[in-house]
Amino acid sequence: MKKGNTRCLLVTLIILLPIIVMGCSTKSSDNQTRAVPYDQSYIGSKVTLEYHTATCAIGQSIQLPDRMLFKSAAEAEAAGYRPCSTCIPAK
Repeated sequence: MKKGNTRCLLVTLIILLPIIVMGCSTKSSDNQTRAVPYDQSYIGSKVTLEYHTATCAIGQSIQLPDRMLFKSAAEAEAAGYRPCSTCIPAK
């Protein structure tokens, strides 16, 4: 391999490695970064105080810092959230 190619590869790795490492890190215990299982979870918005089914387009568009996850509609309502008028989550 030529010196120019080696230098180019090294610079590319230096630039991309932090991006790759940051993209792979997860916080499994963090309530906001968990994946939402479609069959049982509800997504709540800290901004609107509404909760949505996991398949609701509005619920899926909530930004991660503003997102709360609930196991049931009753849990969401106990936390002070009201149901979405679009997806109308069942209790």
